[in-house]
Amino acid sequence: MYYRFIFSFLFLFFSSMTCEGLNRDIEFNSVENYWEHHGYFCHDCLKRFSFFDRKTNWNDLEAYVGLIPKSKGRFCDKCLTFGGEKKEGIYSPYFTCEDYFYFLQDHLTYCTNHSNCPCYWPEVNKASGEICDISFDLFSNLFSTTALIQVVNSREKQREMLLATPTNASRFSLHGLVIAILSKSFFYSHYYRICQDIDRYSKQTFNEHKYAIIQNKLEYIIFTLREKYLQLYKSCLKKHPNKRIELEYSFIKSELNMHNQALFSLNFDVLEDNLTNNFSEKHHYPEEETEETFNLEECPFNISPLSIKAKKIEDFHQMRWLESQVLLKQGSLLNQLLLYKDSIDILSKAIKKDTLNIDAYIERAFAYFETNQLSLALKDYKSAKKLAVVAPFKPGVKGHYSPENKVEFTEGLLSGIIAGAKISTVEFVPSMLSCCRGILNGLWAFACSPIEVSKEITDTAYAIGEFISRNSTSECLQCVVPELRELALSWDKLKDHSRGEKIGFIIGKYGVDIFAPIAVLKGVNKIKALRKANTMFTLESCIASQEKQAKILGESVKRASIREVAIAESIRESKILVKSSNVAPHVMQNKHAWNKFIALTGDVEKDFQAVLIFLEENEVFAAKCLFESENFLQGKIIRGDYRKIISGYEVQAVFETYVETTQTFLKDAWVITK
Repeated sequence: MYYRFIFSFLFLFFSSMTCEGLNRDIEFNSVENYWEHHGYFCHDCLKRFSFFDRKTNWNDLEAYVGLIPKSKGRFCDKCLTFGGEKKEGIYSPYFTCEDYFYFLQDHLTYCTNHSNCPCYWPEVNKASGEICDISFDLFSNLFSTTALIQVVNSREKQREMLLATPTNASRFSLHGLVIAILSKSFFYSHYYRICQDIDRYSKQTFNEHKYAIIQNKLEYIIFTLREKYLQLYKSCLKKHPNKRIELEYSFIKSELNMHNQALFSLNFDVLEDNLTNNFSEKHHYPEEETEETFNLEECPFNISPLSIKAKKIEDFHQMRWLESQVLLKQGSLLNQLLLYKDSIDILSKAIKKDTLNIDAYIERAFAYFETNQLSLALKDYKSAKKLAVVAPFKPGVKGHYSPENKVEFTEGLLSGIIAGAKISTVEFVPSMLSCCRGILNGLWAFACSPIEVSKEITDTAYAIGEFISRNSTSECLQCVVPELRELALSWDKLKDHSRGEKIGFIIGKYGVDIFAPIAVLKGVNKIKALRKANTMFTLESCIASQEKQAKILGESVKRASIREVAIAESIRESKILVKSSNVAPHVMQNKHAWNKFIALTGDVEKDFQAVLIFLEENEVFAAKCLFESENFLQGKIIRGDYRKIISGYEVQAVFETYVETTQTFLKDAWVITK
């Protein structure tokens, strides 16, 4: 015992003289604490684990171990424990349990292809080390401050959540649990999938209130890591550009609603070829071909020469998942842009990459409905319904914070949607152009009674109201329609019926996507949840009975006809079209200086109409005023920048023209005052 104490003291002393450790590293506060956890092993000691014998399906595992950097100043615990040679070690949790092992495989595969890129090893790259520390702290907080503490305190709960319980399960700590879950994560997509898994586990395990707290923390974790990885990927792509990191980068940008041409620049047919032949010397990406050779001596971390020849022959599960997710984002964006036929093609590719991508089925069902292909929409609805619960997770509680009186809230929601829908069809609201057949406007409300409304619709709609009331700053409120501002300011004073009525009115008049601008970052998952619930319940109602289907389709046809007539009249009369109601509050921001030409009243909608008339009368969108144009989405949309000097001020306006339909919509407009 005395020998062990002396040894531990010397180990701590010499370790403290080396580089700063990561938060994931155990702090040895006692001999017993040290004896329980082994943090670093040399390559020889790693090979003695029976774990290696079980990985015979992965070729040249020993070569892949050589890709993992040794941690400077961190010595093999096993060798030191038994008085062996002092050897620098690699982080043992990479191999000492099987949970998320395919994440490590994914990273090592990347390292084999891109041996000059150490960006994602926390032992080497400071930015990656910072992400590792932040994620460890965030997930530790998640497990220690929510109902997930049960998993820390229960060996049985650990076995429910984890694929492989570590050797010391009886003494498994918060630190050990977090390490088992996170230790093999290197990319943003890895952390994203872990959060998805924890979310599913929490849905089946805890009640609504406990699950909602966990979900909010998971959203915060994703939000935080997203920002960090955005910077890391930008830096990496400048130094070692490659398709894998482009995929990761595009995935993050799509999550942040930073959509642009880059999201559609990836050639998935070429990428598929590269994935199939991932280690063939004749299938490198064109931009990576160079006359320079990789110099092992210049590598910033230790790497085995054998690893350069390593080959992995199993399926590229993580890459296919990531490809499917990026294709899903593309399809979703195309749906928002009314390019439904293109969306269907893209989403079909997403489903082919990952047949378990439930969101791709829902988005494609949305596109099928909007193109009047109900039978195909219902087929995708059934596929999504089957995937709603995927093994090993069992059916469980879903939802967010719920209204105290669900019946009253739902009654208000239904009456509000119908009232809002009547205004949008009689007075014609620009938001009608945001979808062709009105699926975003809650068509199910015309066919269902309050008691029939799905729990997902009720909970997601209520969660949106809660989010708006808690997160709508004064700056945010300037960028939304008046009804949203009123809802945010009055939410806490209203009873459930009035809350449902106000939210329903907004959905019926403007559509679900009207909530997107105020939830562009932290609340984006709530908008997605409401959008999915709305699509699924609309189709569920169509399946329920022929009577309900007829009512929904009748309302859908009515909206499509009104939309078509409104567009035709606007084009004939040279009126400016607006695709989204969000354009009005954006154009009418104070910084856009429309008070130079118009006596503003403070009524956003009224003032915006005055701006449209001003632009029309001054022919700002005439061909002679076109300053420059640019093609987007592979030539499907042309963005035109128009400029004209009026009364000494330069007026600028941006229009988007859809090539296939020739429809042109106002995107933005402002006055230059300097």
